[in-house]
Amino acid sequence: MLIKVAKGLIVTLISLSSLYTQAADIQIFEVKKTLPLTNDEPVYHDFYINAGNESGLKPGMLITVFRREALYDTYRSRSPGELKVPVGRIKVIHVQKGLSVARVFSKISRKNTPILDYNYIMIGDQLDLSTAKMAPKKSRTRKSAQVAPSQVNRPSESFLSTLEMASQSEKSPVVPVSQQL
Repeated sequence: MLIKVAKGLIVTLISLSSLYTQAADIQIFEVKKTLPLTNDEPVYHDFYINAGNESGLKPGMLITVFRREALYDTYRSRSPGELKVPVGRIKVIHVQKGLSVARVFSKISRKNTPILDYNYIMIGDQLDLSTAKMAPKKSRTRKSAQVAPSQVNRPSESFLSTLEMASQSEKSPVVPVSQQL
């Protein structure tokens, strides 16, 4: 009985470690953009991700993208490790098995983050699935303004006073200033 529990625990740990390894390898492998024909057309950048619905990705998810920068300390002649720098947030727009497509949702300000050689999302950048959350849904119904029944189809006071002045000017002829003297 104890051996079966131990085997089950080992299998669970191996599968969890493989999922962790797969999550660490989720990255952008292709970038495409639209070519506008007029100045009015928007330019879209599509980021192709090497993971799909089997990794838990869903349309509408917001995910932080980061870049790993390898560092080397020339003074000590060794590598202190990699710097993990956030680049931006993307919104997943399409998901299928083994593949997802996302677009830029927001950029990360460089004010309080390390400088990068290229401050835009690019091929090789990785996704941090621990930051994934669903984008807030936009309400499709607009709340109409509440209007009192007495105000419906009733002209405003300024409009009425303009009409009064116009009707009075029609009754009294306009005399040029040179003739009034």
